[in-house]
Amino acid sequence: MASVILLEIDGLGTFFENRSEAFHLREFFNNGSLLNATANVPTDSAENWRSILTGVVPDKHKLKLENLNKQYNNNNYPKSSLKMNKYAPNINESFILKAWMYISQYWICNSIYNSFLIKKVLEYIRNNNDDPVFLFIHLVDLDKTGHLYGFNSEQCYKKLKEIDIYVKNIFETAYKYWNNPLIIVTTDHGGIETSSHSGNSLKEKNVHWLKLV
Repeated sequence: MASVILLEIDGLGTFFENRSEAFHLREFFNNGSLLNATANVPTDSAENWRSILTGVVPDKHKLKLENLNKQYNNNNYPKSSLKMNKYAPNINESFILKAWMYISQYWICNSIYNSFLIKKVLEYIRNNNDDPVFLFIHLVDLDKTGHLYGFNSEQCYKKLKEIDIYVKNIFETAYKYWNNPLIIVTTDHGGIETSSHSGNSLKEKNVHWLKLV
């Protein structure tokens, strides 16, 4: 049984397809098995991510963006009882680093969440190469930048280039340390201008699924 990586790039949509900043992403997409898909509408992150992880529409899993601060309780689609290692920079890092992430995002308007996450991801891949594992990675900075500056802004394309390097590092490390990993790349939605996850346009709801083996 192969190890599996589910790499989710929040807000990626399909706008990266013709961008030079996404060189490695486009290369991987050209070499993989590609499926065009449509996000649930409204294109809320919580609803779409939960649908991706459970395989059912929001009307069944019942998770709503506005309820993320509440305990999730759905007997039909409960949380897994499997042993899990969890890491989120805004939860697990020190107070000083969490404060710096907050300042960077809300005062400097530059989300740096991924820079902390990628270090832990690469470390995990290098140190867990014996037994098959399922690794779920959620990169959020592109979405946050899109909402700050617009999904077709220069700031967003600059962040896309940064994420493209992170994706390259994840793939190269996985292929080096894991035996024939299955890698799946997807997203929850796209975006236009600084849209707030409610639109029904093609740029917001068109997404891709990519499988690499």
